[in-house]
Amino acid sequence: MVTECYHPVRNGVVSAIDWAVTGLRKRGHDLRIVAPQIADWTDSDPDVIRLPSIGNPFYPLYPAALPWFRQWQAKLEKFQPDLIHTHSFFWLSRWALKFARKRGWTVVTTFHTRVEEYLHYSPFPRFLSRFFLRYWMRTFYRQCARVLLVSPLTEGQLRGLGVCTPVRYAPTGVDEDRFAPAHDKRAVRRQLALPEDGTLVIYVGRLAKEKNLPFLLSSLTPLLQHQNQCYLILVGDGAIRGALEGYVQSAGLAQRVVFAGSQPRDKIALFLSACDIFVFPSLTETQGLAVVEAMMCALPVVAIRAGGPAISIDDGETGLLTEPDETAFREAVETLVKDRSRAAAMGRLARDRASLRFSSSACLSVLEKAYQESVSAPSQSQDGT
Repeated sequence: MVTECYHPVRNGVVSAIDWAVTGLRKRGHDLRIVAPQIADWTDSDPDVIRLPSIGNPFYPLYPAALPWFRQWQAKLEKFQPDLIHTHSFFWLSRWALKFARKRGWTVVTTFHTRVEEYLHYSPFPRFLSRFFLRYWMRTFYRQCARVLLVSPLTEGQLRGLGVCTPVRYAPTGVDEDRFAPAHDKRAVRRQLALPEDGTLVIYVGRLAKEKNLPFLLSSLTPLLQHQNQCYLILVGDGAIRGALEGYVQSAGLAQRVVFAGSQPRDKIALFLSACDIFVFPSLTETQGLAVVEAMMCALPVVAIRAGGPAISIDDGETGLLTEPDETAFREAVETLVKDRSRAAAMGRLARDRASLRFSSSACLSVLEKAYQESVSAPSQSQDGT
């Protein structure tokens, strides 16, 4: 596994890598993880190979690896992998692709993120960033044996770039035991000093611009102001937390909105289980792993009809999908707040369907098959232009 970001970063890509590594090792596969070194961080996994890196002034937790040092190259050559699986198309992944092709090793990659939706982080003009981004995507993906898609919706984007590489839909799975309704739904409520009979609406994810969280707060403000015993919990942290807290204060919602901060991954299911409704306003998701985890914990989901969540959620059955309109979104949430029996029934069905579609076992089998197909396929020699 080659990744531009890994622990202590906590995001969907890191979660997907952790899931795959844990599951594949249980099935008898031998893996190494190659990632940039991060200052003051030590891995508990001895099979993580950290490369010297230089800081990224625009995104400190995403340093640039310096992969040409012979020491780590020797580790990979000694390991002799059957396959290299990259999780982006940036600098380290491109270097790994070149390194692998010289040695005849198969390379597959996962298309995790609609990166064009993140150009606000780039210090360069948007048109220039977009041009180079599309160029890097096209030239990288065309040289891989296979592109794994966490959402079938992204195939069209690849084909639009001129990428003819074979693809396979291979979503990230979720551990049904780890993400299951907790028996004690009151512990988190007591921890947050919230009433046991209140209705809790929860969001889990980064507090970042691309997650559309100002829309979420603006949508739910009238509901939170007028619906007694209804609360919103935001689990996560990020660059716009201060701005969100400022809005909450100015709207008089300090007693109704709880910023729970970043939580250990093994605690997320407890937070989800303590709540009644999961909300997800993002417009940029490929799969939307947080949505699947919420469904596994038997929560109905209210989300915008866009990207991966629109595929995961059966509208009117396991959740409600809306257009990106504040009134429509609020009314959908309010419908479930006022009819908790319907919300609970939706949640139970969400658990059943998520278990069928996204169980760890089923998704690992798909991933293994993609690997086997890639290793046994004839070598590809696209020129990458």
